Amino acid sequence: MSKPDLFYSCHDGIWTRFYPETPEGEAAWRVMAEADCNGVVAFLSPQLPSILAQLRKAGLVVRRAKPVKPLSSEQLDAMLAALDG
Repeated sequence: MSKPDLFYSCHDGIWTRFYPETPEGEAAWRVMAEADCNGVVAFLSPQLPSILAQLRKAGLVVRRAKPVKPLSSEQLDAMLAALDG
């Protein structure tokens, strides 16, 4: 499997966000950011099939991001303490 140029995720079920992983993915991400008035590169989830088709037609490898487990309150407290010190 080749390295993905972009990952995408949909945490809230409404918005799908893209994240670049390679220089080619970053170039595509910048084009999408220019088209998005907020520069966030977030699209409504029903638009995803069309966007994926366009990116793949352009030769980019796009994959869904693996879910990220949220930090526990203890882990977050430890991180904030380390940053504070």
